Amino acid sequence: MGVLVVLLAYFAYSSWDRWLRYDDASSIQSQWVVEGGTGTVTIDGESIHLTDADAYSYEMDTFAKTLVFSFGDLSGSARYRFSADHTRLALQDGEYGPVGNFFDDLGWGLANLGSMLIGQGQLSPTFGEGSIVLVRSDSALQDQVQEPVEGDAPSQTQQEQPAVDQAPVGDGGQDASAEPEVAEEQPPAEEQPEESIAEIGKSSGEPGANAVRLEDLL
Repeated sequence: MGVLVVLLAYFAYSSWDRWLRYDDASSIQSQWVVEGGTGTVTIDGESIHLTDADAYSYEMDTFAKTLVFSFGDLSGSARYRFSADHTRLALQDGEYGPVGNFFDDLGWGLANLGSMLIGQGQLSPTFGEGSIVLVRSDSALQDQVQEPVEGDAPSQTQQEQPAVDQAPVGDGGQDASAEPEVAEEQPPAEEQPEESIAEIGKSSGEPGANAVRLEDLL
């Protein structure tokens, strides 16, 4: 009986935490950093912006915890999961239903709760292999701890630079030993194309004619 009460209590807590505690449609609207990368992805209420020019419209089902995104005649779908504090967002390609997502998240939530109770902190929301984890950019900045690098601070001997011997100066105030400088015309530097976030994590396989995958977006 006691076990049943505990299970019912956890089920009720999970339902509240899943559907009532946060507004997913609001939480997803932020600037995100691909975990392990440097590119940023901006998500607003209607589109996923990879660059100023590339934007994919999306629809969010906060009950089923799924996304449907499209670009022109291309479309795709994925499921999503937020971390306990909504600072991380996991995405996984595919078509998923509300029941399967609920029980998957129920198991993850139990493991996450256990990890927090024993003092190991919250777990990553990742679905495992094939999923992408985004980190909210303001959290990513806070997570970056700059450790002092040995030898960064200049020593006293480095700060005190010895005087440089002056070479003899000829007429006109020019260095007599210096050879006249000949200005060489430099060829114009080639303009490098700006790297798009769409290239980050892009797979080598070609998507279907009417399918777009998260790997291709991020």
